[in-house]
Amino acid sequence: MELSLKNLGLEYVDLYLMHTPVAYERIGKGEDEWLTVRLSGGKPKLDMALTQRYDQTWKAMEGLVRAGKAKHIGLSNFSIQKMRKILKTCTIKPAVNQVEIHPYLIENDLINFCNENGIHVTAFSPLGGKPVAAVAANADIPGPLQNGVIKSIAEKHGITPAQVLLKWGLQRGTSVIPKAYTPSHIAENFATLALPNLSNEDCTTIDQVRKNEGEVRFINYLSHWGFDIYRPGPEDPTEEPEVVLRQN
Repeated sequence: MELSLKNLGLEYVDLYLMHTPVAYERIGKGEDEWLTVRLSGGKPKLDMALTQRYDQTWKAMEGLVRAGKAKHIGLSNFSIQKMRKILKTCTIKPAVNQVEIHPYLIENDLINFCNENGIHVTAFSPLGGKPVAAVAANADIPGPLQNGVIKSIAEKHGITPAQVLLKWGLQRGTSVIPKAYTPSHIAENFATLALPNLSNEDCTTIDQVRKNEGEVRFINYLSHWGFDIYRPGPEDPTEEPEVVLRQN
């Protein structure tokens, strides 16, 4: 945080997120102190001991709020199971959980859990599609922008497929952060805010898209880290093994 504030020329940030419940091993010396150690294939080397202690990372982040370095703190890429671990011991509740959400991955249960616990949800990749190559999955699957149902709703209202997807996300109570590189796309995204709401029928139709396409997560955590943070199994170092007591 101190390095980021120095680089940004700021005294504090409004929102500071823990990017994942996974920790990388840092170089830890010289000018490259905070850079990540990389394996021969270019993937990050995980610090498994620290990965298991993301609740302690949260405690350190709470200290940033008390020190006036961050007004709010939050999470990103956290499942319900991992949020529960944070909520058990936190003194400052997460303000936000930023996760991948689009019509192929609607995350109803996660959104409902966050709403029940006063945690706002921000949808990254709200248009779906390809993330950075290092974590890309399902690269050959067309994203929601190319979906025929989305296109037909856009044509009916005289708007773009991107605006349909962003409006759908906003009407679900999430904030949306699409990537855009061209001025025309940036303007198109902002123009969504002034558009009339989609009908309940439109939103229900979009909700059903995944039943035809199947659930699609465009970021592949399993290939990048060796375990899936959303479907914890025995190989997931961030969870305690379940203890089952049997009565003889």
